[in-house]
Amino acid sequence: MIFLLACASPDGDKKTPDPAVEEGEVITSDAFETTTDRDGTTTIDVEVTSPDDVFQVILRRNRGLADVEQVYDPDGNLVLDWEDWYDSSYQLTECFYPYEFASTCNWPVREQDGPLAVGTWQVVVATIDNSYNYDPRADLDVEVLRRTDSAFAKGDLRAVIAYATGVRDEDGVVDAVEAAAAYWVELYAAVGITLTVEYDDIDVDPAMPDTYEGEDAYAELMQGRDERAVLVVVGETIADDEYTYGEAGGIPGPYGPAEMGAVEVAWLANAGSDARFSDSDIALMGETMAHEVGHYMGLFHPVDYNYDYTEAQFWDAIDDTDECTSWKRCDNVLGENLMYPYPVCSSMQTSSCIRQDTLTSDQAGVLNRYAGVE
Repeated sequence: MIFLLACASPDGDKKTPDPAVEEGEVITSDAFETTTDRDGTTTIDVEVTSPDDVFQVILRRNRGLADVEQVYDPDGNLVLDWEDWYDSSYQLTECFYPYEFASTCNWPVREQDGPLAVGTWQVVVATIDNSYNYDPRADLDVEVLRRTDSAFAKGDLRAVIAYATGVRDEDGVVDAVEAAAAYWVELYAAVGITLTVEYDDIDVDPAMPDTYEGEDAYAELMQGRDERAVLVVVGETIADDEYTYGEAGGIPGPYGPAEMGAVEVAWLANAGSDARFSDSDIALMGETMAHEVGHYMGLFHPVDYNYDYTEAQFWDAIDDTDECTSWKRCDNVLGENLMYPYPVCSSMQTSSCIRQDTLTSDQAGVLNRYAGVE
């Protein structure tokens, strides 16, 4: 990928959201179109009215890519810069990586990134072509969400679990999904998040594509709903991989309709080789739902390995998760963490896997700062 340092050009188009706040409204939203300047960048102004605010900037393009590159506070201080993180071994957000259907920046991510100064924050965004060069004078759809939260230790989150075509008719799947979702509710309650789950159907192939390939039906389903929610689509497989349990459409993902605006869960992988759900399989699927939505809300794996799984290469940018370096030590100190990258099992049977049901205080703080936790 070829990237150059991007700064806001003086002659760039500059759009200032002016959200209309209604009494009793928790999340304010402003959506508009803009065009990047001759350098392929432009600046979005975000009005922060309280130190308890969080904001989310969602960029959407149907052709070409977009990303967030810098965030400045009201005094002009650079508080988030893609150059500090793009090649780092520590992972804070994916908003620096250009995606076609939606790129999302949720700020602050961690407790140490806030509280936000009251005033006008500036978010520098860029449009990128498919060769990963800056795409000048390109149209871009922008949505800015803002939420005020006086207690980042608790909140409410809505989710919609939608069954892909034919999945609802598979023997035992609905009962297993509902039981798994009930476990997911318990996992999030432990970190102060009250999760409400609704169910729906969606007309998509149960052999689901990679979330980053996008799916029109994901955006259409959420556009038709009265309230925002995180979408979880239950299908058979993901990207033709029978071993992938689930996948999130972004870290974080958009709290609004988008073609990649979903978490996917593959029931066949979670049910195991016999395609029949045991109690252990149901627990695994509940942890999969909570894990993948955890990604969607901004959490990375506490540790990630290289491709042959011999040594650690990446860690989350969170202070209270262990920075282990060996596979054995990581299994020992992080194996029970909900965001660990794989199940820790003593055999191929899910009944031998340990429960991954813990989150640290800092991980909980990231979840509670996601714009969708009201």
